[in-house]
Amino acid sequence: MKVFKKYKGGYKFRVALVIFWTLFTTALISWWYLFAIHLVEQLSKVEENSEKLKVAKRMLSWEGATLVILLIIGGIGLSYYIIKEWQEHEKIKKFFLTFAHEVKTPLSALQLRIEAFEKDPAFLKDLRELYRKIENSFIFAELDKAFKQKPLSISIGEITTTLKEEFPDLEIIQEGEAELLLDPRASLAIFNNLLHNALIHGEAKKVQIRVVKKTGRKAVIEVSNDGKPCLNADTLGREPFLSAVRGSGTGLGLYLVREIVAIYGGEVKFLSGSRASPWGFKAVLSIPVSNGKKLSF
Repeated sequence: MKVFKKYKGGYKFRVALVIFWTLFTTALISWWYLFAIHLVEQLSKVEENSEKLKVAKRMLSWEGATLVILLIIGGIGLSYYIIKEWQEHEKIKKFFLTFAHEVKTPLSALQLRIEAFEKDPAFLKDLRELYRKIENSFIFAELDKAFKQKPLSISIGEITTTLKEEFPDLEIIQEGEAELLLDPRASLAIFNNLLHNALIHGEAKKVQIRVVKKTGRKAVIEVSNDGKPCLNADTLGREPFLSAVRGSGTGLGLYLVREIVAIYGGEVKFLSGSRASPWGFKAVLSIPVSNGKKLSF
């Protein structure tokens, strides 16, 4: 499931539907028109009062021709506006990609320079947040082709080490190990967004990454936190820019988690904890595993 493929597929379907509707209705009206004219001509040969039939024939001719022309114009008009809508969509997509690309490169260089000096941790935190948002925007804009690189074997331990550097305010606990078959960029996008959601929206202090089981070619991983429970957790990430609570964010991060995992043939479930449970929010990931070539961050 890829958002732009969905849109493009819907666009093609709408154009095909308009073309089919135009051809079908035009053919139907044309058949009715020719049949009516033929019927009037046949009746005029046997009826004594053929003047009224001639008037009826002229009426059918004009009205039928007008109806056919209007159907064709309507079909062309609908096709035009659908194509125009797609062109506008492409312009927005190109702007999105260009903006993310142009900002991301200097931002990466700036982040490295600030990390080298480490004089302003608060500014560095804001810079990382900005970088994460731009990275999410970049992935979202090219989701249908963002992960064409052949996936490699990445251990959860390596991912956890990177996450501890990215989220120093969170206590990250790892239980179990697995070699995930993911693009390195994809793995970071998945876990970065889950931990960001826990820290910012759940106000969590602790996150646990736990390998529950390995079934066949997939590992089931639970990423839970001790933050606030979330209402309607199962609806999170279903659509981009749709959050469960007004003012709680754009919902893009969890949407990307669902989409990226789905690209690799996995599944995601979001669960909300109860008052009695030790966790407030949990993501259950089913991700392919591999024993192939390893990759270190």
